Amino acid sequence: MKKLIYLIVIVLISSLALAGCSLLSDISQVPATEQSGIAYLTKGSSFTVGNDTTARVITDGYSNFTIIDTNNPSSDLGLLNTFSYYAANTNSFRFVLVDGSDVVKWVSDPITPPGTSAQIWLPLTPVYIEPDWNLGLYFASTGTVPYVLTGAPASYEPNNTGLPEVGDTLSYAGSSNRIYSFVATGEVAELPSVPMITWPEIGACITPAALTHIDWDDSTGTFTPLLYQYESYGNASYTSLLYSSSWLSASEISTSGSAERVYYIRVRAQDSMGNLSDWSNGLANPYKITVDKTPPVVTINAPADGGFYPVGGAVPALDYTVTDNLDPTPNVGVSDYDNYVAGEKIVTVTATDCAGNIGSDSVTYYVLENFVTGGGKINTLGGKKAAWTFAGTVGNLEDGSVGQFQIVDHANKITYHCNNDFSYLVFTGDKAEFTGNFTNNKNANTDELTIIIEDLGEPGAGVDKISVTGFITLSTTLISGGNFQVHDL
Repeated sequence: MKKLIYLIVIVLISSLALAGCSLLSDISQVPATEQSGIAYLTKGSSFTVGNDTTARVITDGYSNFTIIDTNNPSSDLGLLNTFSYYAANTNSFRFVLVDGSDVVKWVSDPITPPGTSAQIWLPLTPVYIEPDWNLGLYFASTGTVPYVLTGAPASYEPNNTGLPEVGDTLSYAGSSNRIYSFVATGEVAELPSVPMITWPEIGACITPAALTHIDWDDSTGTFTPLLYQYESYGNASYTSLLYSSSWLSASEISTSGSAERVYYIRVRAQDSMGNLSDWSNGLANPYKITVDKTPPVVTINAPADGGFYPVGGAVPALDYTVTDNLDPTPNVGVSDYDNYVAGEKIVTVTATDCAGNIGSDSVTYYVLENFVTGGGKINTLGGKKAAWTFAGTVGNLEDGSVGQFQIVDHANKITYHCNNDFSYLVFTGDKAEFTGNFTNNKNANTDELTIIIEDLGEPGAGVDKISVTGFITLSTTLISGGNFQVHDL
């Protein structure tokens, strides 16, 4: 009885082997029970595609066709470097790699087994593979690598389809649940690392002249050479694109001539197989830089430029405004500002923005012990129309007199003006006398005039007096309007 059972088994096995190609169209075989999977593997791990090298009993009867085993697709992106298989005979065959759409990605050179046993074949160049790609077999003659009728569906081409080429999409005649006796081992590839921007530093504020380039560190990855793409945006959410580079071979980009504004920048890498790294920056970690070449605008509102103030008197508090096109808080510095010592004073307010651009404003004012201020008019005889008007401020410094004074001859429509060209200022009680070189607005001639002001009461109209000698002569006359003040401290 035992002998009879053994004979039946031998006959069944032989029948299966002889009818192997007919099994390709029979998709009602034993359901998959041996399909295996593998968890996602991290960098540096190994992984397998296919099954094992068990000595299975069935070989294909078709020839010149391709069949794809789907039991254990690639679990990760990597490089296959070792192919192991069981050879049931020494017929030549090839491995075939397809992607998830059954597009052929790689076909091995012909492999001729040296014997009928488990074998190892090493490709000259490791084979690139991505997740969910499958490995199969091309048999020029009848099948070499055996299988069993379990596992996942194996899709096959019609008999005598021919050798597939890279880029072909396989057209299948059918499928049959199978586990073939081969396995490929690979190393998980290192995807491009995220390049990090190194210059200018995050938050930098810089002039266009200083921003010659943007630099980032080199990415690393399995598939070299690595390329880089740089982008700049106008907002921190990276939705307003300003510039996107082509793929760059160097880990920097020239930025000479960048316009003034705030930029949000980022960079990413791509390996030679087209795999991309993440962007270096985004909404969660924006990389902001400010490009600024315009100095701050500084305006001193008080004291008045050329203003005269008594020693210890009401010199106004320093008042200024500072604005900048991109920096809301420039650094501000102020020179000495006082009203305690007589003399010519200069106050300067300097503002420096975040890019180092400097703007400033200065005014000159005078803190004096002796000076004359005010103005008045002399009416025509018997009328109210002004014949002469006078206005100005003149003060004493240690090395001379300063100020300005103006006389208008309304009858002849001539203005005489002196600006800081006074030779002296003399005080005698309520009287002040000063001499200056006055310019005629009609012919630009300059001539000397001496003016005497008498501050005789408040208000000045009908009380204060003025006289002029020189190329204009006005005898001492009461002013009919206005007021002069003689400050002799």
